[in-house]
Amino acid sequence: MQSSLVKVSLEIYGIQPDPAVLLHHSSATLEDLTVYGATFQSELQFPRVRKLSLHRVDYPPLALVARIFPSLVDLTFSNSHRGDDLRVADCQYRQLNRSVQLAGGGWTSLDRLAGEPVDLYRLGLTCQIRRVEISHVDRDTRETVAHILSDSRPSHVHIRLTSIFPCVRCFPDEVAARLTYLRCTIDLVYLFEEFDTLFNVDGRNTRSVMFIQQFRPESFASQVIASHPSIRYIAIQINHAKPLFWKVLTMESGEVVVGKASKEDISAVMEL
Repeated sequence: MQSSLVKVSLEIYGIQPDPAVLLHHSSATLEDLTVYGATFQSELQFPRVRKLSLHRVDYPPLALVARIFPSLVDLTFSNSHRGDDLRVADCQYRQLNRSVQLAGGGWTSLDRLAGEPVDLYRLGLTCQIRRVEISHVDRDTRETVAHILSDSRPSHVHIRLTSIFPCVRCFPDEVAARLTYLRCTIDLVYLFEEFDTLFNVDGRNTRSVMFIQQFRPESFASQVIASHPSIRYIAIQINHAKPLFWKVLTMESGEVVVGKASKEDISAVMEL
């Protein structure tokens, strides 16, 4: 790779070379890097990289990665093949990363962090992160999610649910107090695997309709906002259907009401 690149996606199988070595010709220009299966070893810096996506990378050395990408603002860390079980090595890796950050390593802040519960938990970031997006959240991972949110202290949260339970149970008090934006995506494909018989009537495929009717997103949004006064905006999406939006409005009389919006407009929370 001799040319100077701005955006790169690397998928590596078998031997895992150092991405920094492969991309050294673009160290001064690269801004967006996606890596599948690689090991970081070199100290070569990429000062312009702001977005980094790591996949099939079990234990990236946090201190080294932070030095390689000092300007990072957007991090995705996902090993979807791992499952939800924590190993001893996962907990050791989390503790190591927390120690590194206590000693001044890592990043001071990020704008966005995304991944699955176990991956983000073991990564153990403790810096301020404005937006956190967590996929594959269910009853078994809600405590893990609570730890992630408590560590990162976000104001914007996007949770992708694969189990029916109130997602607000994931929010520790200190997170709920500053949360201004909440987005819930509900993956029916996972729900149907567990509750298939609950959504069939006379053999007809009416599961989506019945779920939406029983779920009552308007009621859910109102309950969440009522129980978390700091929330100014909430979005709910079921599978790939058109998302629904609500935002908190303050009337001239001073009364606070929840108003449904026809399209996404988060101007009410962008400066919070």
